[in-house]
Amino acid sequence: MSSQISNKQINFPVKGTDSYFLNVVIGNGQTGTTTFKNFNNVQFSPDVLNAPVGKGSSIKGKSSTVVSVVIDVNPDTDNLIVTYYLTNAPKTGEELKNLIPIGISSMTVQTNSTGIFLTTLNFI
Repeated sequence: MSSQISNKQINFPVKGTDSYFLNVVIGNGQTGTTTFKNFNNVQFSPDVLNAPVGKGSSIKGKSSTVVSVVIDVNPDTDNLIVTYYLTNAPKTGEELKNLIPIGISSMTVQTNSTGIFLTTLNFI
């Protein structure tokens, strides 16, 4: 079993008065964990669901890193995918399906391998 690493930068324009919430979804029937620490030093793990990021005026010009470790457990595919959503209100999983993500990271690994996704969110 081996590991691969993906590094990605996502630039997201923010508005000063809006509050933002981060959702990170691991797809393709794979399993994994994600860690995110917001600007108030609150850590979210193993799932990042409706994690408050902050108001646009306080996060503009800042960056934050999201780390996901995904294990290939789906026998039908070796493709690992992580999808990132930034919303201005908490959302359910069903509601996220109707939204356009701010970014998607993916990789194909050897069967039963692990993918490490290091994603930097730049709030511009």
